[in-house]
Amino acid sequence: MKKILSFGILLLSINFYSQELTCADFKVGNFVVKMDSEKNPYKLIRYENYQIEIVNKSTNENIKYTNNLEWIDECTYRLKYDEIKMTLNAFQKSINENGVLVKMKKIKGKYLYFDSFLSYEGKKIKLSGKMYKE
Repeated sequence: MKKILSFGILLLSINFYSQELTCADFKVGNFVVKMDSEKNPYKLIRYENYQIEIVNKSTNENIKYTNNLEWIDECTYRLKYDEIKMTLNAFQKSINENGVLVKMKKIKGKYLYFDSFLSYEGKKIKLSGKMYKE
């Protein structure tokens, strides 16, 4: 009986101390992002108010994008390309007019699922994906 009681207390204590992830856990750090519409994942290095996306375009080439983040609430932010740290193409300039609104939807296990919303050439586009901390 003592063993069963001790085991029960151990299980309860593990439940009380197990960490549940929140949106705050995805504000700073190194992440891997997988967009539903893309084949390959990419790396993300995120600081409080900006991030660097590292996209592998070929076996020998990585492309880096620097984005500024404006946090709207704990789980929502607006992303814009950093025109000081990089030269923007026409698409990126167009995106920067309104930015990309990112809403963190849910956290399941180690994954954060999100939706991104942007306007381009008069069309509203929704992109979904997931990310996890490295």
